[in-house]
Amino acid sequence: MTIPNSLTLMICTYQRPVYFASIMESVKALRIPPGCMFKLAIADNNLESQYDAYIKTLIDTQSIPVSYAHEPRRGYSSARNCALELGLASGAEVLAFVDDDMILDAGWLEGHLRSHTEMTCDAVNGVTRGHRTKKPHGGSMKTAGMRNISFRRDWVEASGLGLRFDPRYNEIGYEDHYFTLAATNRGKIILQSEYPVVIDPSVNDVDWMSELQNKADVATAAHYNRIVNLRTERGVIIATTYAIFNLWRILKMIGLTLEASAYRMFRYQHRSIAALISRQKEWRKVLSAFAALRGNLIPRQDVRRGH
Repeated sequence: MTIPNSLTLMICTYQRPVYFASIMESVKALRIPPGCMFKLAIADNNLESQYDAYIKTLIDTQSIPVSYAHEPRRGYSSARNCALELGLASGAEVLAFVDDDMILDAGWLEGHLRSHTEMTCDAVNGVTRGHRTKKPHGGSMKTAGMRNISFRRDWVEASGLGLRFDPRYNEIGYEDHYFTLAATNRGKIILQSEYPVVIDPSVNDVDWMSELQNKADVATAAHYNRIVNLRTERGVIIATTYAIFNLWRILKMIGLTLEASAYRMFRYQHRSIAALISRQKEWRKVLSAFAALRGNLIPRQDVRRGH
């Protein structure tokens, strides 16, 4: 594969002016390798454009080229498809997504470019400081989220795979799962890399417990919606089988209980509480799996809180 020297970072923003300001500051602090063409693409997914309210002021301070578009249709799929169009128009060889509530490590850009240079892959999934990394460095992934990922432009250009995020998952969630699965099912390779790092500021925020709990709420709602969708598209029997399969999470809860106790023993109170919230999330996923056999969709945007 060719060594890339151009990358466009795509960020979708929705009701998070404070977090958006933080990530824009971290973009300004990035180390940009000599000769690298680095650009920024902003997709505004607020119902009413927030360009004048908080976006314009923040992107005007950037020293790199920035493109902007407003996508009023609510949902991650719509917002990310809007960002993809901006990314493709930028001409970059590599396109990257980072969530708007993250902060970029100063070496984030170097990390993604280094990964694409040294690793034989089509996409790179980076690390989020403050979160567990499920795969070791160099580990292959069938699917990945959009919190810290970069991929070659042929994933989305018409002459390549022509992938887009499915609007059906705007409210359900898991649109990133199906987007990356569509790529790997057609031979694309996603590898985990320790080089590109983003930081979750909520881990050390004064309101970190509430933020962590909200992330658990959003994850539980997405899990619930996935089974509602499975029931609708493939029938009650398959959805029930999937719900029963989720009982394995009880084993994960046992592990999280032991982890919380160990952290508490060594006076890592923060990590102990985080493990307990994760344990609660797993139990709620078990319960929501069965509730979804008769319930209706819960819009993720109604669950996620802004900042």
